[in-house]
Amino acid sequence: MTAVHLVSGATGFVGGAIILELVETTEDELICLVRPGAEGDARGRFESAVRHAATAYAKEHLVDATLKRSRVLPADITDPLCGVSSAEVSAVSHVWHAAASLAFENEKVEEIRLHNVTGTRSVVELAHACGAQTFNYISTAYVAGTREGVIKEELPAGHTDVNNEYERSKVDAELIVADSGFDRLRILRPSIVVGHSLTYGATAFAGMYGFTKNLRDLQREVTKRLGNFLSLRPLRVRADPTAPLNLIPIDVLARNLVTIGVSDSDASIFHLTNAAPPPVGGAVRVVFDALGLRRPRYVNNDAEFTSIDREVDDRLEFYRSYIGTHKQFDRTNADAVTGSDAASAPLSTETLVSLVDWHLSYLLSRRARASAGDVR
Repeated sequence: MTAVHLVSGATGFVGGAIILELVETTEDELICLVRPGAEGDARGRFESAVRHAATAYAKEHLVDATLKRSRVLPADITDPLCGVSSAEVSAVSHVWHAAASLAFENEKVEEIRLHNVTGTRSVVELAHACGAQTFNYISTAYVAGTREGVIKEELPAGHTDVNNEYERSKVDAELIVADSGFDRLRILRPSIVVGHSLTYGATAFAGMYGFTKNLRDLQREVTKRLGNFLSLRPLRVRADPTAPLNLIPIDVLARNLVTIGVSDSDASIFHLTNAAPPPVGGAVRVVFDALGLRRPRYVNNDAEFTSIDREVDDRLEFYRSYIGTHKQFDRTNADAVTGSDAASAPLSTETLVSLVDWHLSYLLSRRARASAGDVR
């Protein structure tokens, strides 16, 4: 008997990968909540996103089946009941709430909380109206906030110290889901998501990609002022090169998400993290090498900063907590469902180089399209 899955965020990085994984591993039907684009065509936006994700992950053979088995509803998670009625959705068995704002700046707190807190409450309400038994919420491992050491698969305290407004919003959303009363609820916590482990493709560019782009943009600005100065003098960066950088490839994440999401596990919180993360120093070295920068000097404070070091530090402020702290994510619940081998996604230097090179090539092609007036 086939199930029916209601998915928010189906056009996003993680949501798109979930859609393809569900189509590949089940016979189930999908109902996708999609915010209409500028031209108001939710179905067209969904189809474009599916084709883009399938190309990035070498899943083109799934496109026809995905489009055939997916019904698209124009929706906005910031509206009550996401702007749709339960009659439009009909009965569903599983809900996947992957839609979210990835903004983090204090000045964007209203936008962040509207999407991540109010939006979560709206999806929960719609899920109840549709009689869903299972609610799968895509959170983040970094609800851990400023904590270090072993991070358990348990709810954070409401007063958890966090690094930014994004983390605060995800803590609050987890508490909403935990109190939602579904027969089976799952709070699924990915770490830092990167591209496909074999194709290296991605469809969104936060996390490591944001770090790389911010550094590249600053490099260009400094080059205009000082020529090749940054290729001659190492920058000072506040980070701990020995800390683990928990990167998880999108295909590994999607496989584990769906395995847990359709399982009969009684557990509620799962870390979808990499049991074999690379060290910060190795990943940062790859980025600096790819940009043609001298490898950085790691420091604990800004006492030795030049004005350019300070510019870099300001630009990379969001990432400092991820490249300067030691977190070990417990995976007891996740491993019980997926098996411990599923948690291990070693990222060799060669793989990291390929991921970064893929992203830089993408940025170059996007810049070329922008110059030609063809950015999508």
